[in-house]
Amino acid sequence: MSSNAGTLDIQGDVFLDGGAAAGGGFGLVLTGNGGVSTISGDISSVGDNQNLIKTGSSTWNLSGTNTYAGITRVDDGVLGVSSVAANLGSSSDPVNLGEGSATGTLRHLGSGETVTRGFVLRSNSTGGGGIEQAGTGELIITGNITSNNSSSGKTLTLSGSTAGTGEISGNISNSGNSATSVTKSGTGIWKLSGTGNTYTGATTVSGGTLIAASSLNTSTSLSVTGGTFAYGANDVVGNAVPVTVGAGAVIRMNGFSDALGVLAVTGSVELALGGGNSVVTFGDSSSADWTDGILSITGWSGLAAGGGDERVSFTNQGLTTDQRGRVFFVNPDGFAAGTYDAVFVGNELVPGNLIPEPSAMLLAAAGLGALTLRRKRSTRNA
Repeated sequence: MSSNAGTLDIQGDVFLDGGAAAGGGFGLVLTGNGGVSTISGDISSVGDNQNLIKTGSSTWNLSGTNTYAGITRVDDGVLGVSSVAANLGSSSDPVNLGEGSATGTLRHLGSGETVTRGFVLRSNSTGGGGIEQAGTGELIITGNITSNNSSSGKTLTLSGSTAGTGEISGNISNSGNSATSVTKSGTGIWKLSGTGNTYTGATTVSGGTLIAASSLNTSTSLSVTGGTFAYGANDVVGNAVPVTVGAGAVIRMNGFSDALGVLAVTGSVELALGGGNSVVTFGDSSSADWTDGILSITGWSGLAAGGGDERVSFTNQGLTTDQRGRVFFVNPDGFAAGTYDAVFVGNELVPGNLIPEPSAMLLAAAGLGALTLRRKRSTRNA
């Protein structure tokens, strides 16, 4: 079935009874290069070889009680479902995402679901796969996510809106020579809680919030170019993993601790502690890129002399004088409200002098200060 523009709504049932095509049974191919189409009837089949394959850049939505017995492939574009269990047939095989250089996305439109099926980033080339939480409630994926055995790296993109949240409690891994990377985009929230993640590609946050509630320490880099990377456990990022944080991005510790690699700051960013006992250690970052960088530390409640329960440190006092001059403590606990420069006590950074009149460099930090005060007042009034 093909739809290239506009809307196509198929309300009747679809019955698959065809023979195997070259290279394996196809069953039903949904394609097109534009528009949004819907099959609200039920899709059923005879035999185990009747697959459902989504190709082309169009969007197809399924809402029927579907019992076809073959695999489900989203080679390109978007396949929308209200329920994985009800809409994607009777097979327990993983859902296949991506083909060639294309990214295939499964869009969840329902009111929350626990999905036991796994996912495979199928492409033999550079294509990847996406899972979009576009519904309400909580979408929890307990199945594992892996990539096929090829030499090309694959990217799993997690996206969605703020109406619902997503969680992957299964494990994300490579397969053979193919490294899997994870990217969080869009405005929504996704949590990674699998206890056996082994993927070795990059972890990237470009929008929304990615909560790391389990170890991602096999990932080779962490890049937060927008949105928030939030901690839900201790020791999430590997000790030697380089971290890059871009303009407007936030690393939120939530009271957890970690030792990370070199820190690069390429805009005005926030390190939010806020738990009373976060211990954060970065590697020697004196050679890292801090072009236009401003690091504002909020929620700090350590000791002015160092050695408190809450600490931010750099190995070997690993910041240049210029870099250290770009680090500020905003409304640190136990100090008068305001923005303070940072000084080293050993390898630990602590608040230094109150800056009475913020320079142009401090305008962004001052904005964070106002935001932090509003957060504290809201908390007191809650």
